[in-house]
Amino acid sequence: MTPGLLTDTVSPDVRRATEDALMWGLECVALRTVGRERVPYTNEARLRRVLAEGEMPVAWIDPGLFEGSVTSRAGVLSDVEALREIAPFSRRLECDLVAVGALAAEPREAGAVVGSLRQLGETAQSLGLRVAVRNGDAAPAGHDLAALVRATDHPAVGALWSTAASRTTGEDTAAVARALAESRLFGVEADAPFAEAEPEESGVLALAEAGYDGPVVLAFERLPESALGVSTSLIRGIRQSRRAVR
Repeated sequence: MTPGLLTDTVSPDVRRATEDALMWGLECVALRTVGRERVPYTNEARLRRVLAEGEMPVAWIDPGLFEGSVTSRAGVLSDVEALREIAPFSRRLECDLVAVGALAAEPREAGAVVGSLRQLGETAQSLGLRVAVRNGDAAPAGHDLAALVRATDHPAVGALWSTAASRTTGEDTAAVARALAESRLFGVEADAPFAEAEPEESGVLALAEAGYDGPVVLAFERLPESALGVSTSLIRGIRQSRRAVR
């Protein structure tokens, strides 16, 4: 597992956020907004220069796709086509992972969500990309996200586990970690309580036991006084879990 930082939860200035990530011992960044612009509509030359200076790989980009309703077919098709426009930007950043929403839907529309995600997966695969579906407003439960990824059953479509969203449902995080890792887990968006918990409680150990070796990116709801301490706890938990499963 690679510990990282969602940059705009620390600062809109990607240079400052990247410097903080390096200072805290983190090893990658995820990009959502840079300054006032959402990726990829940003000053790419400056962004690439900052990342190169810090030798900081990009775990994923989040351009805001699939955040609307599945009933808006035009919106779904527009987002599928937007992925084609985003692909060159992702390739230039040497990042193949794009974060997306789970689409808002009533239970009776679950089949439409699966169909739309498969369509997005087909497009992503043709472009050499993967898409990571985040649990959140429409589907906060991690177990529901695992079921959605299994139902979609496409190699280019996996889960992006928001631990903060999952916690609002009262789920056992270790059980969610196992369920997601056993379906198809592409990334973890970790909040401070997740980072500071013991690996057995947070699910980090369960992820390691399931063979997950992807990014675990800190996303702060508000920047704590000791962001360094939170980052250190996350790194320690990952290292302990790695040793435990060797």
